[in-house]
Amino acid sequence: MLRLRTLLVALGIVLLLGIGTHATSLNLLPSIPRAHAASVSMVLTGCAFVTGSCRAAGWNGTTTRPNPTITVQQGDVVSVTLSSADTLSHQFLVDADVDGAADVADCPTTDPCSKMFFSATPFTYTFTVSFPPGTYSYFCVVHPASMLGSFVVVSTPVGSTPLVVNKLGLLAPYIGFATVLMGLIGVTLFHVRREARKT
Repeated sequence: MLRLRTLLVALGIVLLLGIGTHATSLNLLPSIPRAHAASVSMVLTGCAFVTGSCRAAGWNGTTTRPNPTITVQQGDVVSVTLSSADTLSHQFLVDADVDGAADVADCPTTDPCSKMFFSATPFTYTFTVSFPPGTYSYFCVVHPASMLGSFVVVSTPVGSTPLVVNKLGLLAPYIGFATVLMGLIGVTLFHVRREARKT
């Protein structure tokens, strides 16, 4: 009778430890990072000169920070809402082949570029970032000296970190469980042999 009670207590302890160990092991599993948005939208207003609502020369010259750096991920679909704040003609172009040419010879086959515009009424130009990670320039084909900025393409989502898995941390609960189980089996066998010697 005492042997049966000892075995049942040992089994109960093993089950309780197993449930506790399993619950903590769930917290050690790697988390899956959230998917990043595949679409990026931005607004660029053309200002070749300081006039009217243009406080500075440059893209978004109507603000205090003209020619902002644009950062996207390779493969993103970029939508640029464009308008002219100075009523002059403008054309947005990303120099994807890094030839520095302020012409539309590679537009839009190599260098993503919008149509020519001069209206204050906004329109949207959309393109897919198909060129490799790196730092490129974007500019106005008509006013490349004053309306230019950096276009940065990264290979991982902006603000993300690579997933690092602690393999030892994943195994630790199972190693602990196996150690406790072996110890309980040893204690149970010790008590069973002891009881057998008494009889």
